[in-house]
Amino acid sequence: MVTQTNCGAMAPNGSRLLSLAQSALSGSWRAVRGPQVFGITSHPHYVTDFRDNLLESIERNDFEQDLRRGDGNEFGWRNRGRSPPKFHAAYSSSALQVNTFAPFRSRIGDLVLFGAGRFASLRFEAQLATGLARSPNIDVLCEGDDVVAIESKCLEFLYPGAAKDARRKAPQPPFRPSYAAIEHHLDSNFRQLYDEIRADPGIFAPVDAAQLVKHCFGLRMAYGRRPIVLAYLFWEPSDSDRYAVFAQHRHQIARVAQILSGSPVSFAAMSYAELFHTWLDASTPQWLADHITKLQQRYDVPLTPASACGGGRI
Repeated sequence: MVTQTNCGAMAPNGSRLLSLAQSALSGSWRAVRGPQVFGITSHPHYVTDFRDNLLESIERNDFEQDLRRGDGNEFGWRNRGRSPPKFHAAYSSSALQVNTFAPFRSRIGDLVLFGAGRFASLRFEAQLATGLARSPNIDVLCEGDDVVAIESKCLEFLYPGAAKDARRKAPQPPFRPSYAAIEHHLDSNFRQLYDEIRADPGIFAPVDAAQLVKHCFGLRMAYGRRPIVLAYLFWEPSDSDRYAVFAQHRHQIARVAQILSGSPVSFAAMSYAELFHTWLDASTPQWLADHITKLQQRYDVPLTPASACGGGRI
């Protein structure tokens, strides 16, 4: 379904909005790197080589081994060689987090996240044992005096499978029966979230709240009562206020945050654009200020060019 707006444009349905977001992120990168890096004719939003998806300051040894050890298959061709690796997509969530955080590997003392700092290490695709057969990957895990675990999203919450009905009709429940053996590790706040998701898998869509609960299991079992922040970090276009889906996404994040308020595992959420802003102040090192400028050029982009519409909400 589409809706007429006051600028003559048509409000996009879900698939069209996803396509706009993919085009916006590949377009911004194409403008920086040139069209030659997008050399896969059948997949115009994918770069030819994974290194073409990196900011120039990113070093392979700051992330590659982590991603290859993980089980996300970021660098492997898919669908029997017909689909490029996930990391090659201009809208890759993994590339977004690598481009953002990899430089801190060698400058860990400059990293501050959600009020926490003095980190000693940073890992991508970290797995924390839960005692079950398979543990979920934490996208970014920062350890030191405090622990910050980041669940990172680029366009995942815009995909059809993230919608309420899709989650409710999924062939597998969000928590397999084996989770009953470790339920006791959840505090009352996360237990409420867990119970509500089990009762209705689509209740917090498009937020993947089940993934947050799964991370909580691993964090509590690995770190006990140490200070822990579980963060939800997400991409938005610079004109997100024109598209109702992003307001709905934030509304659902706020619902999750309300349930988790007071949990020993602190929950925090913000957009990447907001994170970049928190890193900019009078004390920001020059290298980080330059890094943020490059990140904003790459990721802080509108879905709709200013010339296409004079205003109005879609």
